[in-house]
Amino acid sequence: MSNKIPKIGIVGWSTGDNSFGTTKSYLHFLSFFGDVRILTPKNYIDEDLDLVVMPGGKDTLPARYGQAPGYYNSDPDQFKEHFALVNLPMYIEAGIPIFGICLGMQMLCVHFGGELVQNIDLGTHGYSDEKSAEGRGQLVNDIIFTPKFTLLEIQLLKENKLKRIKTCSLHHQGVKLGTVPDELQVIAYTKDDIVEFIQHETLPIAGCQSHPEEDFSPLSIHLIEKLIKRSPNLQNENERHTLADKV
Repeated sequence: MSNKIPKIGIVGWSTGDNSFGTTKSYLHFLSFFGDVRILTPKNYIDEDLDLVVMPGGKDTLPARYGQAPGYYNSDPDQFKEHFALVNLPMYIEAGIPIFGICLGMQMLCVHFGGELVQNIDLGTHGYSDEKSAEGRGQLVNDIIFTPKFTLLEIQLLKENKLKRIKTCSLHHQGVKLGTVPDELQVIAYTKDDIVEFIQHETLPIAGCQSHPEEDFSPLSIHLIEKLIKRSPNLQNENERHTLADKV
C-alpha cells in the first residue's frame, strides 16, 4: 500500500438558498479516512479519487425503478439524480470505489435493477429521535447478519466490545429482502427485512441504509476502509483483492 493520503469525493447538493456543498457531519466523519472534496455537477469524473461517497437525502425518482410516486415522497434532488444517472456509471467503469449512504445505497440498488419500498412502516421499523440525547445518531435498529457474514459479525463485536450491532435510522424508504439485485450481496438487515448493508459481489461498491456520519457504525467504517484499499490509485495491479474475500 502507498503512504499517499486517500482522496475522498462526496456528492454535493444545494444546502441553502445560496449555498452548495455538504454538511459538517459528513466532512467530520469522512476526514478520518482521507482528504475530502465536494463533487460539483459535471459530465465527467475525477479519476484521481480513491473513494466516492453518495450521501443521503431526498427520495429518488420512482420512475427509475418502474413505480408510480407515493403520496409521502419528497421531491428528488437534481444534483444527486444527475450524479446517479451520469457520473455513477463512469465511476463504476473506472473501477473507483463507491460507498452509498441511505439514499446513496438506495440509488446503488436502483442502478443495478432493484426497487424500493417507498414508505416503510415506522411502526415496526425504528426511527431515530433527533430530540433524544443521542440526536440523529440514536441507535434504534438491531441488525441481523446473513449467514455468509457471521464471522464478520463476531469480529466486529469483539473488536468494538459490543453485545450487538445497532444502527441509527433517518429514512422512510428502503430496500426489502428479496428485491436486491443479484450482484449485490446483503450483509445485514433489520427484523422487518429492510436491508441495512450491502456490497457488490466483485466490484468495489458497498453501502449502508443508516448514517455512519451520525452513529460511527463499526461496520460502515470496516467497509469504507476495505473499499479505499481497492483504489486503483493506491496500489499496483497485482495487489488488488476483492472485498468479498477480505470480509
